[in-house]
Amino acid sequence: MSHKSSKLIIFYSLLGAGFIFIVIGIIIVYSYSKPAEVPLHGILNAGMTDILTPNMNAGGMANIIIKGSIFNVTITDPIQHIIKSETRRTSDFKYNFTAEREGEHKIEINNIGTSDIYIEGHAQNKLNVIALSGPLMLIITGIIITGLAIRFKKQ
Repeated sequence: MSHKSSKLIIFYSLLGAGFIFIVIGIIIVYSYSKPAEVPLHGILNAGMTDILTPNMNAGGMANIIIKGSIFNVTITDPIQHIIKSETRRTSDFKYNFTAEREGEHKIEINNIGTSDIYIEGHAQNKLNVIALSGPLMLIITGIIITGLAIRFKKQ
């Protein structure tokens, strides 16, 4: 194999690797840009409190169903305005809401009864900024590798 053909193999290998890193990073960023549907389900024992904090986009939806004992439920928006606050005595609580503000909403459930309560539902959770750092690093690495390929080709 000649020196020129080995340089071409290295050039195309680096160029292909850089391109693959960039494409994978862009695909992951795109998939992260959509809100994720997060299921809410579990059991809250008597005397316990559960705080759920979905980070929602404006227009994101949440559905909460609570069944069982006596409980308090309070739902607040990112600036601590109360969306819903209620005390229930052994009846089911069902509530759907659409986020009017972007940010971390708080759903606090206090089981003040003597038996367990059952929590079900879902919330749309938006991308955490820290999670975006991984795909951005892939894109940056791809750009660097592509730059190295171009520099290698010029030599």
